[in-house]
Amino acid sequence: EDVVKPLLEVTRTALLHDCTLLCGW
Repeated sequence: EDVVKPLLEVTRTALLHDCTLLCGW
């Protein structure tokens, strides 16, 4: 589970980043 949590954080950050880019359009 220690490996899944950081992975989830990275995925969440990436999704948020994509959302920000899309919202920026």
